[in-house]
Amino acid sequence: MLPSLGGLGVSEGAYVFLFSTLILKSEALALSLLMRLVLLIAGLIGGAIYIFSSQYHVKVTDNSNQKDR
Repeated sequence: MLPSLGGLGVSEGAYVFLFSTLILKSEALALSLLMRLVLLIAGLIGGAIYIFSSQYHVKVTDNSNQKDR
C-alpha cells in the first residue's frame, strides 16, 4: 500500500507508466486526470438523481401521540 490522498498520484503514475510507450507522458497524465474528472461528474449526476428522486426518500413518521405499552 502506497500512501496517497484518495488514490491521487498512484493511479496517475500507473497511467503514465502503462501508456508511456504508446503516447507522451504528459498526454498519459492528462488522460488519467480526464478519466478522474469523468468519474467525478458521473458520481455527481448519480448523487443528484439519488437526492432529488422521490423513490429514494425515507418516510419519517411521528410516533409521539402513541401511548407507551
